[in-house]
Amino acid sequence: MTRSAAWSSDLLDRKSDALFLIDFIVRKLDERERRQSVRSFVLNIDAGWGQGKTYFLENLRTTLQDSQYVVAYINAWRDDHAEDPLLSVMNAIEGEVSGRSAVTSKKPLNKFTRIGGQVAAAAAKGLVKQTITRYAGEDTLKELSELIGSAGADATKSASEEAAKKIGEIYDSEGKLLLEKFRLGQKTILEFKKQMAELVASFKPEYKKPLFVLVDELDRCRPPYAVALLERIKHLFDVDDVVFVMATDTEQLRHSIAALYGVNFAAGRYLLRFFDQTYRFEDAAIDDFVRQQFSDIDQSKLYGSPELKPAEFSARAFKAFNLSLRDVEQCTDIIRNCVTAWSFKNPIVLLVLVPLVILQQQRMEVSYGTIRERLSERLGPIRWVNLDFYVRDQNRRHLFDGLDLLQQFVDLAISNSIPQITNEQDGPAAHRVIREILIHEMSARFPGGYPSYDPPMSVVRGYPAFVRSVGRLTPG
Repeated sequence: MTRSAAWSSDLLDRKSDALFLIDFIVRKLDERERRQSVRSFVLNIDAGWGQGKTYFLENLRTTLQDSQYVVAYINAWRDDHAEDPLLSVMNAIEGEVSGRSAVTSKKPLNKFTRIGGQVAAAAAKGLVKQTITRYAGEDTLKELSELIGSAGADATKSASEEAAKKIGEIYDSEGKLLLEKFRLGQKTILEFKKQMAELVASFKPEYKKPLFVLVDELDRCRPPYAVALLERIKHLFDVDDVVFVMATDTEQLRHSIAALYGVNFAAGRYLLRFFDQTYRFEDAAIDDFVRQQFSDIDQSKLYGSPELKPAEFSARAFKAFNLSLRDVEQCTDIIRNCVTAWSFKNPIVLLVLVPLVILQQQRMEVSYGTIRERLSERLGPIRWVNLDFYVRDQNRRHLFDGLDLLQQFVDLAISNSIPQITNEQDGPAAHRVIREILIHEMSARFPGGYPSYDPPMSVVRGYPAFVRSVGRLTPG
């Protein structure tokens, strides 16, 4: 991503968040130095699904690089097949630091990689053995079993004492070995931190410090991998001028940790161990969020209202139904797939489509028969107004309740042919709005005229079945 491209589609003003956080982190490191603390920092960006975490990190990366910072980027979910998350972190850092060191020799980088490999290898082998079988092997365990079993029911005190002595000798021997391994492991970790510090200190003069390491998709990882990555960052990277910025759906991450350790485990407090600060995005305005979601949808296939574009119309509808951003994203994903699957020349009428999509997303019955009852039952009494469905009468604009207009539209569209509806001149004023929409459909579908012997029906009749089929598609 080039400098000019960074934040070019920033509809949620995440650039302001990025600039604030960069300045805050740099000042925080200076503050820590004055307090004679380690100049390191771990920031958690807490944002729910659909709030642009990946978009934010990718553009943050570009912004930092434009300012001459060295930035390593990790997609934790992509790498969670690895045996040890340390390998993923080291690989990302090595790739970015290579070529940016003022030291011409590759010795510092090679030493960093070698020591890090030793740390990962030690963890893979497991420094703590928890059973006698692992401590002493199958032969010793068999020997102990025979020693105790040979005494049978008349086991003597001496046999029990001999067994206890044997077990004690095993634990004593293995305990010393474990202590030696622990001391070696501690020494290796200290050496790793030293090499990490030297690596950052070796940056060429044109590159600023700190080193930024951005971690994305952590909440999508296997719980053991996510926890292991957090542990690695906490214990190995509290090094001068190393900053981690992690974007997570923290609530989802809590659920993952609780699944690993049990529902009664205080996952929230546990997470606080790993983050120095958490930053939460301000809730995005529905209008901006929907415009972002609609940016890759062919809106020429959608009809909102006489004065509102499809994204604006849908945003008002979603707000009328009081949907969360997560609900909105799922609804717009269904709309996006509807556009992809749409085979008719006339656009899809959002007045009818949006309520059906909401029914589908809310896992309710998707049909015309109960559309008003089910929406009101689940979502409360709705007055879906200010959607610019109106007729002008003597220069006065008459707005209609969205659900009332929807009900009349459905009643006409599924019970009458298009010619019959469009030729009618009587009826409620709202029918003039409906006729306008259906005349538009007719002219798009039959530019040369329709066969009089076979009057066409509106394709609106098939919307429920269409939405049900599209709704069975899910991401992933």
